[in-house]
Amino acid sequence: MDITAPWADGEEKLRKLCHRLNVDYSKAHNGLQDFIDDDTAQLPQDLMELKSAIETIPVTSADAERGFSSMNIIMSPLQNRLGVERLANLVFVSLTSPPVNKFNALPYVKKVAGTWPSCCI
Repeated sequence: MDITAPWADGEEKLRKLCHRLNVDYSKAHNGLQDFIDDDTAQLPQDLMELKSAIETIPVTSADAERGFSSMNIIMSPLQNRLGVERLANLVFVSLTSPPVNKFNALPYVKKVAGTWPSCCI
């Protein structure tokens, strides 16, 4: 009969989570032990790195779906020869930039025009 400690499964899950999020397991394990032993319900400092890493996990797949939708609009049957790098750059701009009607290009034009040699202006 194989008997294991009731917390062994939780420790293995914590180890996998720390590995996946690139967080120090021993530090997180110590912080979790301190949190369990402490009655103040405050997170120990050793758990803050794990907490910050967990907060970066998206709750829904909406961002991924938005990315694929944007990619399908950019990579249409008429534009089917885009390379991976160019497609990735166009999707990035599409997802992170403001709408065209709200984009003010003047500061960028002035900045670039200021770096051109006078012969080219």
